[in-house]
Amino acid sequence: MKRISLFLVSCMLMLCMTASAEEGQMRTVYFGSFPQQGSDAEPIEWIVLDETEDSMLLLAKECLASLPWHNDHRAVTWDQSDLRAWLNGGFLQTAFTTEEQEQILFTDLDNSDVLGYGTPIGADTRDRVFLLSGMESQTYLSDAIRTVTPTRYAIIQGAYTNSAGQCAWWLRSPGMTPTSPAYFASAGSIGSRAHEVDETIIGVRPALWIRTEANASTAKEGVQ
Repeated sequence: MKRISLFLVSCMLMLCMTASAEEGQMRTVYFGSFPQQGSDAEPIEWIVLDETEDSMLLLAKECLASLPWHNDHRAVTWDQSDLRAWLNGGFLQTAFTTEEQEQILFTDLDNSDVLGYGTPIGADTRDRVFLLSGMESQTYLSDAIRTVTPTRYAIIQGAYTNSAGQCAWWLRSPGMTPTSPAYFASAGSIGSRAHEVDETIIGVRPALWIRTEANASTAKEGVQ
């Protein structure tokens, strides 16, 4: 109990320190932990995309994994995908303590064909951890946030990087064909070619909403 109290005090101090940051700086928080440079778990840094009175929308600053959207090569939508199952199962259980999991909100997701490809859309879902949609990426992401580097852990899993060290990353929206989901290319634009669901070279950049009431928050803030 003493350790938790000291941690909350530390969080409050960090909040005070970041309150005077210049407008336009990228605001980040640390929440949860996951292997990044090796097999040992390290604190995950998230970019704050949106905020309400009592919640924040977070996007991983780096691609934390490099996994197929679905393990079998077939037409599949987000609601049936293996990647959705992993984010709300193995990743959720591995990356967050019980207390942190309680802080993660369920989010009702619109999984419609916002990019206009005309491919099957599947059902809307209610997820705790998810990928951004094409519409959300256009709403929330500046050019600087659209480009991303993978962790060493993701590179070991197979993430392909360009000469600048940046990788492509999956979206949850339908893509150009029923077997190729939407994604961001490494250069920072919506991908213009089909990457198949079972490819392992595309990065995974989780997103989630968390509660931020003073008596519940375990996120440690910082500014980039």
